[in-house]
Amino acid sequence: MKKNVPFFLSSNKHQAVTSRLRQLFLGIALFCIVPLWAAVQISSVNTSHVSCNGLSDGSITIVATGGSGVFQYSLDNFVNSIQSNSTFINLPATNYSVYVRDANNHTDNTWQTVSITQPLPLTFNPTKDFIQSVSCHGASTGKIRIEAEGGNAPYLYIINSLDGSISYSNTVGVFDNLPATTYFVQVKDANGCITNHADMVVPQAELLEAELMSKTKIVCKGNMTASVRFKIKGRTEACGLLKADTTAYYSAKLYNITTGVDVLEGEFTVTNQLHPVLTKNIQVPVLDEFGNPVINEAGNPVKKTVKDTLYAEGCHEPTKMGVVPAYTVDKKGFDCDDYISIGKLGEYAYRLELYRRNCQIGTKFEFVIERSGDIPTLSLNGVNPICDGSSEVIKATIVATPATTTYKWILNETTIATTKDLTRVFTMDDNQGKLKFEAKNTCGTVVSNEIALSVLPRPTGIVTTEKGYLCQGQSSNVTAFLAGKAPFTYTLTGNTEQTTSNVSETVSMSPASTIDITFESLSDANCVATPADITGTSITVYPAPSIDITVNVPSPMVSGRYVTATVTPGFVDYSLWINNQEIEALATEENVFKSKNFVYGLSSNIFDTKVEDTNGCIWDFSKTEDITVVLFPNVFTPNNDGVNDVFLEGYNLKVFDRLGTVLYSGTKGWNGIYNGVPVNKGVYLYTVDILDENGDTVIIKNTVVVEK
Repeated sequence: MKKNVPFFLSSNKHQAVTSRLRQLFLGIALFCIVPLWAAVQISSVNTSHVSCNGLSDGSITIVATGGSGVFQYSLDNFVNSIQSNSTFINLPATNYSVYVRDANNHTDNTWQTVSITQPLPLTFNPTKDFIQSVSCHGASTGKIRIEAEGGNAPYLYIINSLDGSISYSNTVGVFDNLPATTYFVQVKDANGCITNHADMVVPQAELLEAELMSKTKIVCKGNMTASVRFKIKGRTEACGLLKADTTAYYSAKLYNITTGVDVLEGEFTVTNQLHPVLTKNIQVPVLDEFGNPVINEAGNPVKKTVKDTLYAEGCHEPTKMGVVPAYTVDKKGFDCDDYISIGKLGEYAYRLELYRRNCQIGTKFEFVIERSGDIPTLSLNGVNPICDGSSEVIKATIVATPATTTYKWILNETTIATTKDLTRVFTMDDNQGKLKFEAKNTCGTVVSNEIALSVLPRPTGIVTTEKGYLCQGQSSNVTAFLAGKAPFTYTLTGNTEQTTSNVSETVSMSPASTIDITFESLSDANCVATPADITGTSITVYPAPSIDITVNVPSPMVSGRYVTATVTPGFVDYSLWINNQEIEALATEENVFKSKNFVYGLSSNIFDTKVEDTNGCIWDFSKTEDITVVLFPNVFTPNNDGVNDVFLEGYNLKVFDRLGTVLYSGTKGWNGIYNGVPVNKGVYLYTVDILDENGDTVIIKNTVVVEK
């Protein structure tokens, strides 16, 4: 039989030895009769240590032999810790005293102190922590390095993004190619113990953006003189860079979309404009050797001027080159952005990638370089449609840089002018013609524009009259015949403006004198007529002649004498009425009329004449004449009643009967007696001899009635 194993073996080895002894004693008991021990005895103690620092998951198992009855176990001499189960669990790391007693209250404390241990705390070594930001905004180039201490190796390192989209684990504690975000970091040891690291942030790189500020154009086709200028936002790292750094700091890749090839370095230019580090002079206190401000005799601190450099905060460009304004809090007047210019560009579409060091700025920029003067813009301004025969100016409006210098107007393939503006009288022959204008600039580029001419006919008008000759005061119908596109607007001589859609209009006219009648104005829906489009007419108006009636009244004017009416001579035909009774003209003179048919006394006598002149015009003239006459009675009554018994006393009178017999001759008047016998009633002829105003004898012949 082997010797008993010492009790200072480790818990695991001690447990194994105890198990073998138990088997040995059992075997002996089966085949031999052995004496029983009287007292209970702890044969072994098995321990399970705390898995993670700070936990209470340790255990102690007590193996006891001997004694009698049911054993009780304790870790504090049966003060508080008493149990019949030989295994104590959920124990924190510390030293424990183990006890056992049997039913006879026999106690054993052979082992005395048993230790439950725990590993060192599982922590991170702060001196080994390392975080690397991403190199470019949005890139996955960040890095986290961590190193654990304590616990039980080997370790498993775990990182997770807070949003759960990223999860990595490894046993080395180094994580590469990480995007910028905040990570939750853990480490797990061999016992499954886990500890948390403070959140670790992989910083995002500065967001770089670019804004196209300007784009120039080429002037002539084939030029490679255009450029684009971008403003770069996110340039703080650039502050303070030396000029030698500028070329490497910003770079570009250029692709010609039009040709489908990359533009090689050297075929285009990249110009950076970084903002300088500004300095300014400031006043600071003068300090003595002890660091205290020096005070002058007035009791004020002594100050000196020093140059203060404004780095990141002062990375601004002055408003005027070479002029550094005084520093202000809001930095008014400063521009805080960098610029990059791409030059030697031609008339193409480009795709540009901008980089600051290795980081792309924004996205890919696409732009098109255009020509300015080499593609002039041209428009033709003028009247179209054009009216036949009108002189029109067609102007060419050209926007071109450089300016155009050569011009050509081509009508139906024939050059008609070489001026910038075209002045031409257009006719119907030009209708539907192709008028083309060409302009050439100093680049040799020709721009052209073409219009189809539409020449419209002018309206025409003809004026006719019903009568070509009128006597003054007469009227005639005048008709205007119109041709063109209605509606027509016209004005005839002496009339107001009229508008009509009819092809003819008639108006009655009564001109006061000879007149030419035409269209003072005429237009249709398209054009205005010219004098050549109008045919007029005329009306000859014969004016009223000067007419007078000369009335010659004999003197003395006695009943029976003739009054002579003489009408102005020179007319073709005459008629005369006296008091509405027509008088015959003398046979020898057709404008002389004699009559004794008057209203005698002081009453008015109306002389009306109608004459016809050589033009066939009939003219009327009227004249009123008062004629005072010596009245001879046309009846007397020789009846001796004392009233009207004697006829024409005082005149050289002769009275005749119908047979011509002189019944009386004398100056005493006739009393109606012939040969002493009264004559019969009836009509008797008489003559009276009187002297006129010239002293000549005038014989008045008339009749008188004898009444009883």
